[in-house]
Amino acid sequence: MKIKHLALILLILLLIPSCTAFWYKDYQIQRGDLYKPSSVPKLIKALDDKNENVRILAVQTLEYIGPTAKEAIPALIKASENKNVAYYALPALVKIGKDDKALTPHLVRFLEDDNFRNQIAEALEAMGKNAKEASAPLKKIVLTKKDYDQYSAAKALDAIGIDAQEVRITDKDQIEIKLMPKIILILPVREPRVAEYHFTPYGFLPVYFSFKNKTNREILIDPKNINVLDSNNKLLVVSNSKDLSENDKLSSSINSILAPSIVFLPWGISEAAFREECKVVLQEYFNKNVLKKKNLKVNESIEGIVIYRLNDEYKNASLENYQVIIQFKNRNNEDIFSLTSGLYGDVINIGQIQRSFIEYKPVTYPENENKPAVIQEDMDAKINKLRSLLNKGLISQEEFNGIVNKMLEGRDK
Repeated sequence: MKIKHLALILLILLLIPSCTAFWYKDYQIQRGDLYKPSSVPKLIKALDDKNENVRILAVQTLEYIGPTAKEAIPALIKASENKNVAYYALPALVKIGKDDKALTPHLVRFLEDDNFRNQIAEALEAMGKNAKEASAPLKKIVLTKKDYDQYSAAKALDAIGIDAQEVRITDKDQIEIKLMPKIILILPVREPRVAEYHFTPYGFLPVYFSFKNKTNREILIDPKNINVLDSNNKLLVVSNSKDLSENDKLSSSINSILAPSIVFLPWGISEAAFREECKVVLQEYFNKNVLKKKNLKVNESIEGIVIYRLNDEYKNASLENYQVIIQFKNRNNEDIFSLTSGLYGDVINIGQIQRSFIEYKPVTYPENENKPAVIQEDMDAKINKLRSLLNKGLISQEEFNGIVNKMLEGRDK
């Protein structure tokens, strides 16, 4: 009796796959028409089938048909409410509607789910600029998550791109900027091969900058004038190629990228020589991509990365609260204005227009009076220095306001 029961169970298990083998016939679809656009309306009906496997098969068929199945997008969105079906429906949605911006909000909902985050980030990467609405949640992921979550979100942000912002101080001073951390670096490895490298875990943060001078005078761009403060308001140090090449942990990591194991080194190359090659790769990357010091002429542009050495406690810090402070100077190295921003170019404040609480005018005195004339530029320079201390967290907003008010009171006496 037990043998009969076992035989019956085995028979049922063998028959189960055949229950969905000809699922399309239930929807009056001929085998030869299954992957044709003409079957899309019938496949949409199959997305409501009670059998989960049938719904998955219908999703996969629609994915194969591709962009000509756009009318199925609403039904695919509904089908993806089931997590098992969603695993197949989400890539199908991207393949069919990657040019449809309206798809982005639906995909973004799945970024909160640990099981789908990487898959969705890769989907948003495929959508590129059409997924711009996903920038905010992706920024949060790339700044707060770890490992592959951070990696895939960073790649998606790179594909989506970030629009440059024009910062206007006065009619005379206007500059277009773009900045973002480069979580993923592409290192050349014995051309034409390349390797993607995740830099941050090894104590360095590369930040990409782009500047276009739209003022009517030259502006000095100098990496040393671009400060980054961590989440504890501690200053990061601008790194150089020597810092990178002498970092054993970094070099050994790149070594592991170039060759998964020292056993599999390219023929005829010693371990020592291979490690030296790693350093050469870093040096070449640095020389090619680093932001150079330059007097930027009117309408001239410059771009490049500045690499910062992270502080010791960076592993427990969130990049979400990091700030970038850029001090713009003229060709004589005199301050023009400052800009405080987030790591993705979200402007926090601009040095010379944050004056709603400080309104002052230049004062002149009669020639026979023994009071020195107050020069507007001197007052601007002093306030800018104070503002720099404020931005670095060295003085409080109350202290800043108090000092400035005393300066103004002294001027008006």
